[in-house]
Amino acid sequence: MRTFTHLFLALFLSPNPSSGRREDAFLRTSLNSTTGQPIVGGVEIVRGSRPYLVATAKGDENHWCGASLISPRAVMTAAHCLFVEGEWSPIDRVAFNRHNNDDPSGETVMFLNTAEVGGDIVPHPSYNDLDSDFDFDVAIIFLPSAMNDITPITMNLDPNVPAASGDPLEVSGWGATIFRGNSSNVPLTVDLNYVTNSACIEEPFQYTEDDITENMLCAFAAGKDSCQGDSGGPLVLGRPGGGPLEPFVQVGIVSFGLGGCASPEFPGVYTRVSSVAEWVQQSVCARVGELCAANQPTQSPTNSLTTPPTSKPTAIPTNSPTMHPTAKPTSIPTNSPSMRPTAKPTVIPTNPPSMRPTAKPTVIPTNSPSMRPTAIPTIPPTMQPTPIPTNIPTMQPTTKPTVIAINPPTLHPTTKPTAIFLNPQPTTKPTVNSSAVSKAGKATGPTVPIPSKSGKVANSAKGRKN
Repeated sequence: MRTFTHLFLALFLSPNPSSGRREDAFLRTSLNSTTGQPIVGGVEIVRGSRPYLVATAKGDENHWCGASLISPRAVMTAAHCLFVEGEWSPIDRVAFNRHNNDDPSGETVMFLNTAEVGGDIVPHPSYNDLDSDFDFDVAIIFLPSAMNDITPITMNLDPNVPAASGDPLEVSGWGATIFRGNSSNVPLTVDLNYVTNSACIEEPFQYTEDDITENMLCAFAAGKDSCQGDSGGPLVLGRPGGGPLEPFVQVGIVSFGLGGCASPEFPGVYTRVSSVAEWVQQSVCARVGELCAANQPTQSPTNSLTTPPTSKPTAIPTNSPTMHPTAKPTSIPTNSPSMRPTAKPTVIPTNPPSMRPTAKPTVIPTNSPSMRPTAIPTIPPTMQPTPIPTNIPTMQPTTKPTVIAINPPTLHPTTKPTAIFLNPQPTTKPTVNSSAVSKAGKATGPTVPIPSKSGKVANSAKGRKN
């Protein structure tokens, strides 16, 4: 609530006692048909350089309050712009891409449903226009059609931003250049400095703890300020050298001030966006499906994945499985099995077995067995004898003996004892002694039977009977 001093200032500055409660705050609309809330000590902005800046109007007033585009279907402004002495008196149209109030070329105007209940304009439920504290001074304007040609401004969600007194800020609008002066036909901008809430209620400033709530922030620069007609406009993060920081981030909404405009004792007061952002997001999401929490970046890591599954397979496998199986196999095998078997075998075998056996044998045998045996062997039996024996028997016996006998037994016993043959079929000539085989695998010559002392012919094949 205001102190007696503030009420005295209100009555002293007011042109008549009936409107004194509002006159101490430069918040409202025009004092007459040509007076709004312009910028004090500012300069004209370059046309189109603040695309988020929105002008509002009503009735015969060509300009009433400032505002900002926060999503394609939503505009944010100050709640006090919708009332006059506690009575519902909303704006009825918004203008985008406006530069000169007297030149409508290039601007887009949308007319609004101004019904207090169920209309296009919704003030914060905690805002009370009959109070003079201006707490929760924010409202949302829902547009009849999407404004897709302008990139919306980003709302600041971090309560620690701005961080320290002196941080650069910028405000712009069509407001008055002096207190109770005429409004500017073109939008002006001014660079300000952030003042913490604790500093705003200490010397040399004259605000009290009752004036500045946690839902407000202060900004100040000597001889510079927002003023009448700037209410509802955006206060954004600035650059140390002046001008807005890009991408544009809105931290405040022009709300009120005491002692006129650019007072050395009373900095301008703004609605703190981070304090009302949750309500704004929830309201916009419920009404038009924009600014929903799932689409907003989180201020700290979440316990679960916030990013929805991708519509296409990723170029590199992810550490965790995707939320849903990909439509096509990934270029590189994933560490974990896919949710469903792939339509085609992967280029490189996966370490875990696939969920179901593949329809066709893989190009390279897998390290782990498949879940069920394959319909046919992965490597068909050879039609010709292998050059060296295999460690594992073939699925079917070969039609011809191998060049060198295999160590494991054949699948079925042979009807005749096996021998080592140089040729596929046994010969009628004596076999070559194994010691007479050269390193190249060729016989050095036939073995000649040698009579023993007893006159009998000795058998050259050891372990065999005649």
